[in-house]
Amino acid sequence: MPAINSKSGAWHKRFSGFLHLSQRNRLVLLTIACVSSVFFSDTLAEPSHTTYTALLAYLVILLLLFCSSRRIFLLFLLLSLLCGTLHYWRLQREIRLHQRLQEKQIHEGVFSIISLPKLSNSRWSAFADFEGKKWEVSGRYPAPRIGDTLKAKAMIEKWQAPRNEGEFDRALWLKRNGAIASARLVQVMNQPDNSNRVMRTLDDMRLGLRQAITAGIAENADEAVVIRAMVLGEQPARDDELLKPFIHSGTMHLFSVSGQHVNLVAVILWVGMRLLRIPRKCAILLLIPAIFLYAYVTGASPPAIRAAWMAAVFLSAFWFQRKPYLLGALSIVMCTALFLDSHLIFLPGVQLSYGVVAAISIGLSLCHHRIQRWSLMDDYLPRELYTPWQERLVKWKQDSAQSLAVSTSACLGSAPLGILHFGMFTPISIVANIVMTPFVAALLALAIISSAIYPVFPGVAAQVNQINVLAARSCIGISQFCAKIPGASWQYSIHRAKDDTIRIFDLPRGNGATMFQLNDADVLLDTGSKHDARTMSSCLQYFAATPELLILSHPESGHIGYAADLISAFELKEIISPVAESRASSFRNLLVETNQRQISIRVAKPFTFDLSDRVSCQLIPTPGCADKRLIADDRVCLQLIDFHGFNILFAHDISPAELEALWPTLPTPIDVLVLGRHELYTRPIDSWPNHQPRVIIASHADFPTEEIIPESWCRHVESQGIQVLCQKQTGMVSIHVDENQQLCLKGHLSGSINLSRLLPK
Repeated sequence: MPAINSKSGAWHKRFSGFLHLSQRNRLVLLTIACVSSVFFSDTLAEPSHTTYTALLAYLVILLLLFCSSRRIFLLFLLLSLLCGTLHYWRLQREIRLHQRLQEKQIHEGVFSIISLPKLSNSRWSAFADFEGKKWEVSGRYPAPRIGDTLKAKAMIEKWQAPRNEGEFDRALWLKRNGAIASARLVQVMNQPDNSNRVMRTLDDMRLGLRQAITAGIAENADEAVVIRAMVLGEQPARDDELLKPFIHSGTMHLFSVSGQHVNLVAVILWVGMRLLRIPRKCAILLLIPAIFLYAYVTGASPPAIRAAWMAAVFLSAFWFQRKPYLLGALSIVMCTALFLDSHLIFLPGVQLSYGVVAAISIGLSLCHHRIQRWSLMDDYLPRELYTPWQERLVKWKQDSAQSLAVSTSACLGSAPLGILHFGMFTPISIVANIVMTPFVAALLALAIISSAIYPVFPGVAAQVNQINVLAARSCIGISQFCAKIPGASWQYSIHRAKDDTIRIFDLPRGNGATMFQLNDADVLLDTGSKHDARTMSSCLQYFAATPELLILSHPESGHIGYAADLISAFELKEIISPVAESRASSFRNLLVETNQRQISIRVAKPFTFDLSDRVSCQLIPTPGCADKRLIADDRVCLQLIDFHGFNILFAHDISPAELEALWPTLPTPIDVLVLGRHELYTRPIDSWPNHQPRVIIASHADFPTEEIIPESWCRHVESQGIQVLCQKQTGMVSIHVDENQQLCLKGHLSGSINLSRLLPK
């Protein structure tokens, strides 16, 4: 007879099972409630549609908490509200402090360095404590050490909002790290008597460990870089070729950015103590302080501290003779972190660190019974009757299946966050992590041995390091092999437009770059300078762009300086250059890179070619391109883009005289004229030879002052019926054709302009 009672049907059983599961994981639900409360309170600073989404998510979690924990629901509600309220109070307090500090240009006092200084060219930057507040400070060489105190005058630097979509938001990153201001130090004097002795001691230990684990190895050798990265967390430069295979094989987290190095060191120390027959409780008492000491010596990154606290909670379960629960330990650590510093949950590295551990815990719990059943020799044969070889085989099958479950869970758990933050999914990481983890464990074990014997026997430590070179070389080889496998990594971005789109970057100092994201391929028109490397790389990653063709406008460093690095980062197939040779060093470096990688470079000639089925490009070299004696700004190649029937002319830095000479030869109408930084802004345009553009996109430069776009010029041009988009106000400009077949020009910092098609005369 079919069930007619609502309490005896299949849905009731499923709901009861869900309630039972939620009752067993109340801490997890509380953590999710606290996280959603923090996200909701964070959106209240600038209310938008995400505010209502965050509120809805918070209310759903509260409903689940009420259904599973009615007796303690009020306590959980108060804890989550307290967590969100504390975050909102911190946020408003930091905003007020930041605004108050901006009122005064120069501050004077004592700055205590509380983080490892980052070196860049001839400058350094670090976090510092000033009057009980966290600042980001920078200065010139020599760089201080962590724990140093500096008496100096500091000039406040304003936080600039990103001017390009997808650009690294440095102001937001500083805010999430708890900084309330940025300053440049001048008139610096060290005060060694007031230095933080604890931090200096930890830094001395780090430097000693650094010297010990790489003794006998060349300083700049790839193996030394890998050892320092995996043991100490010293990250190579962003443009280092060594990083590329680790990124595309999904093993970048092994560079001490996920906290796994802390876990592996804890396991190694635990095995060593057990081999020395140290009692379990004594080993736990020794292991927990050692884990925290290692985490702080290696830089105290949030993932490392998370791993240390999780290990402490996990080991405490053994001390109190309780069954350890990975997801429960993670929930306790995350709740504590939210109350102490709720900004951390917004950092991509912290999200990946916590998210991957949660995914591993859930994956292992789902696969546990299946692994146990698969590992057994026979369901009807008791384990007591297994032979020693059968027992070893069962143990090997269990460990292998568990490693596969851990790696698969980590890959699937990190996929959403990896796509969201980095636009990349690496399925090969399932295999790469399984193969590489033993070598990483061996590398860390050898580093521990080397650091232990180096003070007494430095020569023996150097020999141990030579063995460690083999482990590091194996890690490099595995990452390179896995990265070359077809389908190892996929570029995907939720921010990539579905339709053909042109994005004109807004770069400082008058530099230029444009990206075409088309259905058939991605194309770059100029690349900006080497100083724009971070902006360009983050934007290309944000949109999951994989350019195959690079078109250069003229051999000037502000337009091609990043081209050599771009070649090493992407699989470029062809470069179109306006000149065959130039005296510019950036162009000579580009030629060297193209020769090494056997990339064809073609000199631009007056011809038209298709970029996609609806987009074509006509190259228009100026007469000066063939004259080697001219400077770069006089050797310009223009590009006339037929974009879905609209004409867009990229004039770059062409001189006004050359533009006026070329203008009558161009097809009509010119819908959009993209101007670079040149003298055209210094004189009014009284008339156009035969037709005028409908919109002018003008790049800006704050330096030199004579090239700043005057407002009078903009007003004069607009008085002639031409709309002007000055990138000083708009930032990046995106161009696409909307559903009404209108050309839509949208500024990242301002509104949009729609152009309809001109009717034929």
